[in-house]
Amino acid sequence: VTGRRARKVEGAVFFPKPENAVTVAVSSRVLFRTEREQKVFEQKGVEEYLRYQIEHENEPFAPGPAFAFVKALETVNSRLRELYPQSEELFDIVLVTYNHAHVGIRLINTINHHSKRHKDEQGFEHFLL
Repeated sequence: VTGRRARKVEGAVFFPKPENAVTVAVSSRVLFRTEREQKVFEQKGVEEYLRYQIEHENEPFAPGPAFAFVKALETVNSRLRELYPQSEELFDIVLVTYNHAHVGIRLINTINHHSKRHKDEQGFEHFLL
C-alpha cells in the first residue's frame, strides 16, 4: 500500500504491480510492534485477543524493526519517481500477515496513521509510510 500509483476499482484501491520491480515481502510483526497483542493471545487465548484488537482498532501500532527499512525503500522509489517520472518503481513492497480480519482493520488504520498521502497531477494517490 505504499508509494504506489493507485486507481479506484469498485470502491477499492487497485495498485498495478510494476513488471520489473524487486518484490519485498514484509511481515506485519516486524513492520509494527505487536508484542503486547501477542502476549494477550498467548496468555488469554484467541477470543480475548480478538476482543482486544476490536477494542484497540483505532490505536496505531508503533513502528517495528523493519519500519525504517521499508521507509528507506519507499524513499528510493519516491526519488526515482522524481528523477524519472515515466519509470516504474524499483521496489514493490508487500505486507504479509496471517492475522484475523479484525487485526487487518487495525493494520490498515496503522498504515493510514503513519502514511503521507498526496495526489499527483493525474489524480493518482500516493501512499508513503
